[in-house]
Amino acid sequence: MYISSIIKHKTTSERDAAIALDRALSRVGKDSKSVLNDVKAGVERASWYSSCLFDKYQDICSELKSEDARFIKSIFEIYK
Repeated sequence: MYISSIIKHKTTSERDAAIALDRALSRVGKDSKSVLNDVKAGVERASWYSSCLFDKYQDICSELKSEDARFIKSIFEIYK
């Protein structure tokens, strides 16, 4: 009887560890997708700034700069 309770306890512990590992891996997968989406958005935004290198797209460049300035001002207002 003593051996069966040890085996039962060990099986329960291993099951709990497996569930925790499964949850952790699932969360890491979700977080990785979120990070990749953020990186994609950053690369896209940086590619928009490549318009600043060309003379005929200076209007787009100035629009991006004004959007960024407005965004930074709004963040500072939120923190106030």
